[in-house]
Amino acid sequence: MVPVPAEPATVLVADDDRMTRQMAAHVLGRQGWTVVEAENGREALERFAAGPVDLVILDGVMPEMDGFEACRRIRALPQGKTLPILFVTALDDPESVDRALGAGATEYVTKPIHWAVLERRVEHLVRLHRSERLLHLERARTGALVRAAPDGVLTVDASGRITSANPSAGILFGETVDRLAGRPVREFLPDLDVGAELPRGPWETRGLAGGAEFPAEVSVGRYQVDDEAGWVVLVRDITARKRAEAELREREERLRLLAERLQQANQELEAFTYTVSHDLRAPLRAMEGFAQALLEDCGEGLGDEGAEYAGRIVRAARAMDRLVRDLLEYSRLAREELRLEEVDLEAAVAEALEEFDRPDAAIRVEGPLPPVRGHRRMVARAVGNLVSNALKFVPEGRRPEVTIRAEERGGRVRLWVEDNGIGIPPEDQERIFGLFQRLHGPEAYPGTGLGLAIVRKAAERMGGRAGVVSEPGKGSRFWIELSAAREPEACGEPVLDPKAYQRFRADMERVAVGSAETMVRIFLEEAGRQILAMREAAERGDREALTRAAHTLKSNARGLGALALACRCEALEKDPGPPETWARRVEAVADELGRLRGRLALEGEP
Repeated sequence: MVPVPAEPATVLVADDDRMTRQMAAHVLGRQGWTVVEAENGREALERFAAGPVDLVILDGVMPEMDGFEACRRIRALPQGKTLPILFVTALDDPESVDRALGAGATEYVTKPIHWAVLERRVEHLVRLHRSERLLHLERARTGALVRAAPDGVLTVDASGRITSANPSAGILFGETVDRLAGRPVREFLPDLDVGAELPRGPWETRGLAGGAEFPAEVSVGRYQVDDEAGWVVLVRDITARKRAEAELREREERLRLLAERLQQANQELEAFTYTVSHDLRAPLRAMEGFAQALLEDCGEGLGDEGAEYAGRIVRAARAMDRLVRDLLEYSRLAREELRLEEVDLEAAVAEALEEFDRPDAAIRVEGPLPPVRGHRRMVARAVGNLVSNALKFVPEGRRPEVTIRAEERGGRVRLWVEDNGIGIPPEDQERIFGLFQRLHGPEAYPGTGLGLAIVRKAAERMGGRAGVVSEPGKGSRFWIELSAAREPEACGEPVLDPKAYQRFRADMERVAVGSAETMVRIFLEEAGRQILAMREAAERGDREALTRAAHTLKSNARGLGALALACRCEALEKDPGPPETWARRVEAVADELGRLRGRLALEGEP
């Protein structure tokens, strides 16, 4: 039998940076390797003693016990004398390198980590370490593996005859193992021609068992020792899989038909809503026009009661027309294809305010209003709806006061429309953004119940959000949050360096397809944890914990290309300043992370 490849290695990763551990687990795990994690040197010794390990990756600076001491202690153990130990750390001075090698490190790598290169280094070190041991164990392990394999395993010589088989092969072909030996392999796999060039990887063919045919999946590997050559043939019965695939295709076809019907129904519903809304307006205008004509031309003949009825018709027709127009607007928002671009927020607000001529109200715009990424007409309509509500929902006898302002929030801009109105109870502050949601009857505050639904839909279509902060009797502060049109910079560095970011993505994709998105998600999760650690350290006055978290986030940010975030972290790490400034500086780092999230969102990342 030909020896099979070595089983996946087990790697112990000791680093107080959780993101580094997760990235190592992801990169090595995609290759089938087992990664055991430790947060410090003491925990690394415990993990090392608990089970066999093929390689150790150590960070230099860790709490409780650093990597240098952990390396010395591992080397002192019998199972650690020849084990490869790889230092992966942000320490890049010659003294640290000498110290690590003196403690017994095999190799020394500095952060930020080039993961594709690190993967190859780890693989090379493990292969060297295990080669001698595998030479002694390979034959016994291979024999046990083949005997226990659920798939059929055959060895075939150059003439195409079976030289050995495992028990599963005997069961698969309905013969004893002894009766398989010496017979042509094409007696059981009629389409397998070992003399021809065989495809790489598994392929589907047919097998024969007692004259009955069954679908099989075959993989073939060639071996040669000196002038003797042959093949190892792995055979799997895929009858159950074929049956499942047929059932899956049938279900997929049913789902496809259902999806088509659903899409058609949605299109018909949209067309129905749009058509009905349009067709409703014509009779409404006729109702309003004739009722108005009655009042103007026949007012005296109608009498007071008739005039009141005609007036009600006019008011009802106008209210219905507003409702239809709002329905059309909402329908258009849901269907319209948008091209987002830079929007002058001050101009959009000014456009929205043109429709309000209210000498009895005070409307104040506090500039500057920074540009946003959105759709100008939608921004103006959303602002107009919020201002309309602010002027409407005011207690009788109170002069409406509306303030419009904006603030930048980490790559986003939040526009506030604040009023001195009646306010909104907490339990209703989410409900009011739904369709046809009203907290008051039309006799008290007229409206269609669609204004805020249009605001939220518009914000969401532009990649933003909408919400409210309010207390009953104390006014309301409605907001729309959209992406900033321009990215702020810190320390003169960009929020995201395009070249560095593309290198990061290329590095990750060389590891495995889809790894880049996974690593970005891991980075953002870990960055949030490091900022939380900084906040806690600032609160309790722990300078060491503060700078350690800043150092970790700085290293990770540089690897991604988030240079502005790395710059802020480095400044905090090198000189935290007086403790009373720590909280403010940590929030500056958090704001920078928010800007990075906004920039990555534009790149289509999670």
